[in-house]
Amino acid sequence: MKQFLKYTLASFLALLLFFGGMFFLFVGVLSVLDKKPFVAEDNSMLVFDMSMNISDAPPSAEFADFMEEALGMGRVRSHSLREVVAAITAAADDDRITSLFLYGQFIPFEYGTGYAALLEVREALEHFKESGKPVIAYMKSPRIRDYFLASVADTLVVDPYGVIALNGMASQQVFLRDAMEKLGVGIQIVRAGDYKSAVEPFTRSDMSEENREQTRELLDHLWATILEPIGDGRGMEPAALQELSQRKGFFTAAEAEEAGLADRSGYFDEVQALLAEAHGVTEFRDVPQADFSAYLTSLKETPARAVRKGRKLAVVYLEGTIVDGEGARGEIGGDRFAREMRELRRDENVGAVVVRVNSPGGSASASEVIRREMSLMRERKPVVVSLGTVAASGGYWVATDADHVFAQPNTITGSIGVFGILPNIEKLSENIGIGWETVKTGPYADLFSITRHKTDEEIGLIQGFVDEIYEDFLIRIAQGRGLEMEDVRDLAGGRVWSGERALELGLVDEIGGLSQAIPLAAELGGLGPRWELYEFPRARGVAEILSEMLTDAPPGLEKQLRTTPLWQELQMLKSLNDSRGVHARMPYNLFLE
Repeated sequence: MKQFLKYTLASFLALLLFFGGMFFLFVGVLSVLDKKPFVAEDNSMLVFDMSMNISDAPPSAEFADFMEEALGMGRVRSHSLREVVAAITAAADDDRITSLFLYGQFIPFEYGTGYAALLEVREALEHFKESGKPVIAYMKSPRIRDYFLASVADTLVVDPYGVIALNGMASQQVFLRDAMEKLGVGIQIVRAGDYKSAVEPFTRSDMSEENREQTRELLDHLWATILEPIGDGRGMEPAALQELSQRKGFFTAAEAEEAGLADRSGYFDEVQALLAEAHGVTEFRDVPQADFSAYLTSLKETPARAVRKGRKLAVVYLEGTIVDGEGARGEIGGDRFAREMRELRRDENVGAVVVRVNSPGGSASASEVIRREMSLMRERKPVVVSLGTVAASGGYWVATDADHVFAQPNTITGSIGVFGILPNIEKLSENIGIGWETVKTGPYADLFSITRHKTDEEIGLIQGFVDEIYEDFLIRIAQGRGLEMEDVRDLAGGRVWSGERALELGLVDEIGGLSQAIPLAAELGGLGPRWELYEFPRARGVAEILSEMLTDAPPGLEKQLRTTPLWQELQMLKSLNDSRGVHARMPYNLFLE
């Protein structure tokens, strides 16, 4: 009887907690769904809180994200690059908006908030200033990417106890060979390209000279593309900023003001007084304010216009690692993308396509599947490619068949090479007392087994296959870009380039971002002045998120680990799922501040 009462009480409490949780979730859902439409007042200040992630593709929330928002747990806001730029551009022409206040720190996630995307946001802010409306920025302790954007402001105020980072760019790479040897995990590699160093974390304990050379040159180019806009905003020469960077990595508020990095130091209440004065009122609370996210959402609620057949423009986002199959969050599934492209190709209402690439590459076979679909698309309608923060290896492979390719000066591109990783657990098995015996019909029946070391003959066979794939990669580029094969060989080899160098080498057609790619595609497609834009993959609605309530659990600790370099390197190894074991991927993960 005692046990019966105990289990009955436990069951009752469990049901009570479940239904109580469902009640609060229901209330939270209603609060999310019942948001009142935003209407900006006259003489409003647009408040741009940078505490967000800017993704290339429209953000698609997971169930855990929705739960956090519904229960008031303050999940990280995420907006797409296109809608952020569109909102700032609209505000420049909106008579109700008279100024813009910029503050906070970005919260990058996965492939979001990269420097190529921020450059496009910065250009939109410059357009806002050109409309005669001031931009005021308040920074506490901005990191480089925060300061890169804030430096566009007419007035930049830094907190008296804050510091401005101007310490340069660094790429720290993880090397796992020694750890794997201690664990008894062997790694054999095949690769094509002296600079194709994606395998180095698993085969070396330090950086090769080729990898160090290309990384240093790439960082120098990327750093220059950051210093130049900052210099334009602050009225300083890039060389002067570089001297400051080499003299001291960070500057206190007083030092920043003296060096010209900021206009003044001040507490937030002093900034509030400054903003109130600029709006002709005595109290900051009397300044009409338009929250950036709410303003952005109000623009998306504008009713769609009716357009004629063939007057749609599709923007398709390739953001993440390229993998075989459907792909998961943060991945580009070759089969899924190919299916979407086939549907768009057959849709007579779609007159042009823009493909936005933000990917370090991945599976060679999946990259070729995507390239093939883009090639078929081009036979029916124009295809314009916009390379984002990173478009390397397989991420560049997919762009070779396009009518026009844009890249930003700081786009990480190139890395034209392929590799294969062949792990084995032979020593690990010996260490823990596991033995393996194989019966086979031929000498190569267990060629891809992970239980033994590959022979020199087997490595030779696989190397020949990798060389063949590499040759195909070079041919794709030579044909697609109209280059001589020998010239392609010289710029390939797995080497990574900046967007500026890619333009000089003929790998891209023009410097520009998504804002330039879309109107060009509309022009090439002959869409005329009235057309509608559609984005793929589309953002999921609330109903789709709720349908996953019983199957998707909050990520917990995993969400924190995703931002660490070690996690990224292990995830890279996990995503190498090419059915033939050959990959076209960027040589490393660049963890750039």
